[in-house]
Amino acid sequence: MHDIFPLAGLSDPKTVKLPKNSPAGSIVYCPGCRVTESVYQAEGDADLLRARRAAVKTLQLANLGIEKEKVVALAVESLDLSRRRDLSCFWFAMLALLYAEETGLVEDELFRRALGPIWEKSQLHRGVLLLVRARARALTGGLPTAQGLFTRSLRAPLPPRLSEVCIAWQVENLVEMGRVDEARDLLREHGYFEPGKVIDDYPVLMAALGALELAAGRYEQSLNCFLICGKQLSDHAVYNPAVIRWRSPASECSSALRRRHLALHLAQEDVAAAKSWGSPWSAGMAFHALAVSQTDENTTQSFWAAAALLRESRIQRGQAKFYYDFATHLSEQNRLGEAGEMFKSSEYRAQVVDNSLWVERAARGVQRVKSTRSRQSLTKEEKGIATLARLGLTNAEIARRSHVTVSTVEQHLSNVYRKLRISQRGDLAYAMLPPCDWE
Repeated sequence: MHDIFPLAGLSDPKTVKLPKNSPAGSIVYCPGCRVTESVYQAEGDADLLRARRAAVKTLQLANLGIEKEKVVALAVESLDLSRRRDLSCFWFAMLALLYAEETGLVEDELFRRALGPIWEKSQLHRGVLLLVRARARALTGGLPTAQGLFTRSLRAPLPPRLSEVCIAWQVENLVEMGRVDEARDLLREHGYFEPGKVIDDYPVLMAALGALELAAGRYEQSLNCFLICGKQLSDHAVYNPAVIRWRSPASECSSALRRRHLALHLAQEDVAAAKSWGSPWSAGMAFHALAVSQTDENTTQSFWAAAALLRESRIQRGQAKFYYDFATHLSEQNRLGEAGEMFKSSEYRAQVVDNSLWVERAARGVQRVKSTRSRQSLTKEEKGIATLARLGLTNAEIARRSHVTVSTVEQHLSNVYRKLRISQRGDLAYAMLPPCDWE
């Protein structure tokens, strides 16, 4: 996949600098648990001690985003040495294999565990098994099925940190399905909007909250959440976008807020980190963000680079939106034949993961392309007003900021809806506007 990167004008991406130490008290960051030196306590069991050391080394390398092949080998070694009994080795190894997109190995391991006596008798073991199965399904397809698994896992007697991870991942899954209100209700139900709520795992929760705010069109709030997430991960020496994605969605928020330089910087950093790790889905999502943030001839090339990478991956999350955005971009270039194919790809990807929201959106995109063989471009004034409306400003606020009358704003928005083949203001969040020269 490495020959993909020069396509977007990044023939010499900035390398990621990797500090050696994690914060005091923790030897490595791991969602759902605080890994300390006590993990090495395995009295009288040399194999288990070796297994745990291998598991911790697996996470350290994965967090840094380097030596993916070694990470996979260490994860398998840890599972073998622990004789598939130790819960810590299982959790560490499963996360690392998901980061590496080794979904086949994850599925095999889940099947083996389900048949093991310890995993049948222990409620805690069954709960963790359900959580990993839910996460794997959420990433690879079957969002409603994943939602049911998350709900069952949350009813299990999980430790507080793992319960928080389960809630965060469930929120992301609901957002992916377009069920934003349910996601917000879930966080409210567990007290996350109450003052003084203790949060055990800031990176995971901030990423979920950022995804929720992004889906709701609250870009400033979403950006803040993702930047907090990124700061926390950096403090823990986590640079791999496969662990928790924050740069790409933060770049998307920055693009929506017209902070083009910040958007471009975040996207380029994510591309560099994804290249260091080498998994196609993380790289594809990074190139997606890069394409959205660019305002030059490299935009289309970045989209094609992302498409080439995503075709290699079994991870389906976010792909329906990617192909929708690519189709919209091609439509703005008046490349309607290619745009139609991309809308169809978006619809197919949405069907694969049983995402009815994006199936409907993509189908409407296909019909928009079929209904006309030419599409009017937005004027600069229409682009500016549509972007402000997309940010959630009222017509009166847009009029004041743009120094025009409210009736002029209404007329421009009417033209935008007609040209973009959309019917309401909320659809602007999913009809990606072509970038303007804001400077």
